[in-house]
Amino acid sequence: MTLRTAIAGLVLLVAVAAGSAAVAFHRWLDRPLAIDAPLAVEIPRGQPLAVTAQALAERGALEHPRWLQAYARYTGADERVHAGEYSVLPGTTPRALLELFESGDVVQHTVTIVEG
Repeated sequence: MTLRTAIAGLVLLVAVAAGSAAVAFHRWLDRPLAIDAPLAVEIPRGQPLAVTAQALAERGALEHPRWLQAYARYTGADERVHAGEYSVLPGTTPRALLELFESGDVVQHTVTIVEG
């Protein structure tokens, strides 16, 4: 085997591995989170997305929290996340989760003040 053949084989191997990783990543982005009931997620003001992603992973809802962080950093979503309480519904994908956090569509609570 010549050096040229070895290098070509290595380049091909790296390209196949990178392609496989990209396919797995994009499938993950569109796979629903592991929740079967609405999930309340609280994002305090100033909390990095990494902390929220790790908390979701610890609760068993999010697989690969670092992938979410990387995607958010790549798309700029990590800079647009709004603080608040969110209700994450079953069927939500990691991509839709970031869109929810960016939208600022937080849970609204009703407060009744009784006179007297």
